[in-house]
Amino acid sequence: MEEQKHSQGIEITVDGDFNAKFKLFWQPVTEQMLRCWNDEEFTTEQAAYGIAFLIIRELTDLTVIERSRKGTGFDYWLGTLDTDEGQLFQNKVRLEVSGIRKGDSSRVKARLKQKKEQTKASDGQFPAYIIVVEFSTPLSYVERFRSQVQEKHNTAMDLAEAAFSAKRTGNLEQASQLIREAFENEQAAAKLIAHQLDAEPSRSILHRSAATLAIDCGELKAAERLIATALSGNPPEEIAEELKDLFIQINLRPYFQRKGINIDDEQINSLIAQG
Repeated sequence: MEEQKHSQGIEITVDGDFNAKFKLFWQPVTEQMLRCWNDEEFTTEQAAYGIAFLIIRELTDLTVIERSRKGTGFDYWLGTLDTDEGQLFQNKVRLEVSGIRKGDSSRVKARLKQKKEQTKASDGQFPAYIIVVEFSTPLSYVERFRSQVQEKHNTAMDLAEAAFSAKRTGNLEQASQLIREAFENEQAAAKLIAHQLDAEPSRSILHRSAATLAIDCGELKAAERLIATALSGNPPEEIAEELKDLFIQINLRPYFQRKGINIDDEQINSLIAQG
């Protein structure tokens, strides 16, 4: 800040997904400090982290909980503080930070775009905040990005709701098309998180949802595969039981048909409930 000729109490503007202004204060800079922070790139990066952390704490309910591993495409994990137990919930939101000593808004937006691409390496179930701090103005640009899993899941839920409305108004052809699109999006969301065995309960919930939509579309083989994938991980007991019930729902009628027994949906549901 002092290199950019700023004085104590200078206002930093926060733009993007938030709009705010904060006054900045810092310890007096000594010659010893300057000698110890002689690497301009490293110093800019560390200063950007400090400002980004304060912005996150002031404008969200999140705080920094740990440094991420190399190769993940982001800098830190953010989490919320459980005020009842004083425990941090781990790995809720990713944070990527970048600092620019001097640059205009176009450079800031270009850096933001670059960082957004970088975070795709770790895009899964968790959203991300990207913060670019520019020191000459000074300003900070903050954007929050939903993960691909969230995007596809939200699209699927919107389509499923639209399908329900279409069916209620008697437009069965449109309802059928919409529920298929919902299934395709939810299946894609489940696929993105399938390899993350520790991402429970999100992993099993997405697979259960996708399997249910597959059944609604008549895609019974796809439903079986989704159920099997969910159960191959570590689903919570309650969700595991629901997945098993779905599997029975798919296979019970064919089983009775092979035995020459006709059974309707009401009887199937009754048998599953008794089980």
